[in-house]
Amino acid sequence: MRAPPPPRPHAARLALCAAALLAACGGYAEGLAGARRALLEGRARDADAALTAALDDGDARDRPLLLLERAVARQRAGEHAAAARDLMEADERLEVLDYTHATAQEVSRYLFSDDAAPYRAQPFEKLLVNALAAASSLAAERRDAAKVEARRLRVYRAFAEERRAASPSFAAALDALGPLCDLVAAAALPGGVGAGVPDGRAELLVLTSGGLVPHKRGARVPLGAAVVYMSSQGDLTEEERHRARALYARGAVKWLNFVELVHPAPAPPPRPLWAHPAGGEPLSAAPATSVHLDDLARRSFELARPKIFTSALTRLLTRAAVGGVSREVTGRAAGGLAGLLVGLAAEGALSAADTPDTRGWTSLPARLDAYWLRLPPGEVELAWGGATRRLSLRAGVVHAAIFP
Repeated sequence: MRAPPPPRPHAARLALCAAALLAACGGYAEGLAGARRALLEGRARDADAALTAALDDGDARDRPLLLLERAVARQRAGEHAAAARDLMEADERLEVLDYTHATAQEVSRYLFSDDAAPYRAQPFEKLLVNALAAASSLAAERRDAAKVEARRLRVYRAFAEERRAASPSFAAALDALGPLCDLVAAAALPGGVGAGVPDGRAELLVLTSGGLVPHKRGARVPLGAAVVYMSSQGDLTEEERHRARALYARGAVKWLNFVELVHPAPAPPPRPLWAHPAGGEPLSAAPATSVHLDDLARRSFELARPKIFTSALTRLLTRAAVGGVSREVTGRAAGGLAGLLVGLAAEGALSAADTPDTRGWTSLPARLDAYWLRLPPGEVELAWGGATRRLSLRAGVVHAAIFP
């Protein structure tokens, strides 16, 4: 019996390259792990520095998202004017992707790396941009800028309301964020929350936050399980299902690149906000509205999951067909080690070409609480969770404070 031929050098090189690509960079979310850890540990300025470095070195297509990330770090560091500038610049460049209405081709373009398109926000992220920008502008006493952002927020909120009935993504965003958006917009605009309040009082919007939202990381799903899952979703054609089953049966590709959510430690329970007016009795305030952004992020991901699965699978099938991968692997699989190496190289090439996108607004807090206080003018100290803020309140004026 003749011994099997030795592996061809180029096949071995292909296999090594494929293995290297599969173990390559963990993607966007992994690259910002240090900044997220700094935020969780209360080191907002360290997070700001790390995100500034990422902006200097990063791809221009990620700039809007990195600006959003840095804005949250700057809010937590008390740099509200700088945070507002970041949010405003990001807003000018940001578009929205509604997964529930997007086609598989659109999702493919924006969620997989070979097209490397600019980041497109989810509906709830877009609503938060103007809300946080208005709050930061108020905290920096840039009242005209706060009014501009509040008007933009109301415009986008009306746009979202028009899509509520047809889009679960917009409905989920509005259900969670509507009261917060209304409160922030009313605080920033004349005749808002405080309309009709007796003269001699000052008004105060306070935002507090804790924890971090879940972030995405790359994951590999068995191709057979993906095909079974997609068979119940109805997004694949019968021909696509047949091709996926055939590809899996031949053993040409065993895995589908996908994303999963990583859940940080849960946010701490809500803590009381205390106000200590100069010469007056301290008082405790309850939130006017609370938002569980961690739950909203999970809900948004679940709504997007079927479309992302469809996108990943259809792209895999397209690449396999264009490259003739299944024919090459099955035609040479009998060649012993050489066939194995070619198969590994083919699978590695497909996996490397379709690395899932782990981008998302990862610096957002898990929980966001908004308070509304009416206090006598003068000096006041706010205390929340061991942190304090001192403000000088003026009668008839809306002020704002933001706690990390």
